[in-house]
Amino acid sequence: MMKWFGLRVGMAIRPRHNIASYWDKNSYGCLKPGDYGLFMSRNRFNQVTKYMYLNYAQQKYFDGNGKLLDPYHKVRSLIDLCKRTWLANWFIGEHNSIDEGKVAYSGTMCPVRSYDPDKPIKHGIKFYCANDSLTGYCWGLEPYNGAGHRIKDEPEWDFENLNISERLVLYFVSKAPAYAQFFTDRWYTTAKVVELCYERHACFLTGTMMCNKKGMPWRHLCNFDQLNSERGYYTWCWERNKNLWAIMWKDRNVVPVISSRYGVEPELIERGGGGKYKTAKLKPTDVPYGRYVFTTGKMVRPYNKYIGGTDLWDKLRMAPHYSLEAISHCHKWWQKCFWGIIEGALVNAFICWRSVDPKRRTHMRFMTAIHQALVHNAFDTTGTWGPRALEPPEQSRQRSTNLLKHRKGQTPPLLRLL
Repeated sequence: MMKWFGLRVGMAIRPRHNIASYWDKNSYGCLKPGDYGLFMSRNRFNQVTKYMYLNYAQQKYFDGNGKLLDPYHKVRSLIDLCKRTWLANWFIGEHNSIDEGKVAYSGTMCPVRSYDPDKPIKHGIKFYCANDSLTGYCWGLEPYNGAGHRIKDEPEWDFENLNISERLVLYFVSKAPAYAQFFTDRWYTTAKVVELCYERHACFLTGTMMCNKKGMPWRHLCNFDQLNSERGYYTWCWERNKNLWAIMWKDRNVVPVISSRYGVEPELIERGGGGKYKTAKLKPTDVPYGRYVFTTGKMVRPYNKYIGGTDLWDKLRMAPHYSLEAISHCHKWWQKCFWGIIEGALVNAFICWRSVDPKRRTHMRFMTAIHQALVHNAFDTTGTWGPRALEPPEQSRQRSTNLLKHRKGQTPPLLRLL
C-alpha cells in the first residue's frame, strides 16, 4: 500500500493525460524510465485503486425509517484520525481564521454535495476549517452533513437555539486556549456568537456581518448617506455590558464589522487601487496615483491581515502540480473526499516541515521526498532526509535499502500527520 501511495504522489508531481502513460519508457516524476513498473505493475495498481475501501460495515448507518445516520461512514475513521492528529501536532496561536473549503465533485449521487454559484468550485463536498492565519495550518475540521447538521458532543442548548454558523464557531473556539483571536466572514459572524465566545472561552472574535442579522442597532449605524459618502467615512457604536464594538464603514461598498477585541479609533490605511482591494497597510504618507489613503476603524486592518488563513491552506492544497485531489478522477464521491483529506494532511505536513527553513524547503522538494520514501518503503527518522530528495534515483534506492534493514516499520514525523 505504501508503494501505491508513493506512485500516486509521483503522479501528482508530474501529471499525465492517463494512468497508463506512467508505465511506458519515458521519464515522469522522480523515477527514471521503467521505474513505475519495477515497484508495481499497471494491472495491480488499477486493481488496488478499484477495490480500495476504508471502513467495514460493522455498525448501523440507517435508522428504522431508512434515513442515513452518517453520510461519511465510509471515510469516518479517516476524518476522526485527521481531526485528532492535526490538533495534537499543532500549538494554536494567537490569530486564527474560520472559513470553508471544498473538494470538487460534480456527480449527482453524493448526499452532501453543495452548490455555490459565486465560488471557483461550484459543485463539491464542503468542509468547515479552522486555520492558523499566518501559516495556513488547518487544526480544525468539520465536514458538512447537509440539512440538520449536528456537531458531535455539542450542548443541546446550542443545537436548539443557535444556527449552524454560530455552532461551528463555538465548536472551533472551544479547542483553542484562552485569549486567542478568531476572524470570520459575514456568514459566521453574529452579535450573539461574539458575545458567547468571550463569555464561555475568553476568546475574541472579529468579523464582517450581514445587515439582516439581529442584535445590532442598525438604525444608528446606517444613519448616513451610504451612496454619496466619502470613502473612509464610518459610524460606530459600543455596547458597554457585552464589550462589543461595531462600525459601519464605507469602502467600495458599505461594510459592517464587529469585534470584541479591537476598538473604533480612527487610523490611516493605504489600499491598492485598480480594483484590487486585498491588502490594507498603515502608511500615513502621500502616495502616487492609483493608490488610496483614507481613514477607517481600528478593527479593519487586523481583519484584512488575518482572515486569509483558510484561503492559504486551500491554495496549497489545490496547487496545480502537487495536488493528489486534482489528478484523482473518481466516480465514487467518498473516494474524492478521501483524496481531499489526504491532500490536506500533506499540506499540513509541508507547513510543519517548511517552518524550519522556509527559503530552501520548497513544496517540490517536500513532495519529492515523500514520493521517494513511500516507493522505497524506507524512512529516515533523523530529520535530515528532506534535502536528499534531489539525489539520483540509484543513490536514493541504495540508501533506502540500507535504511530499511535498520529502521523497518518506523515512520518519519511528517507522515504521522497522515
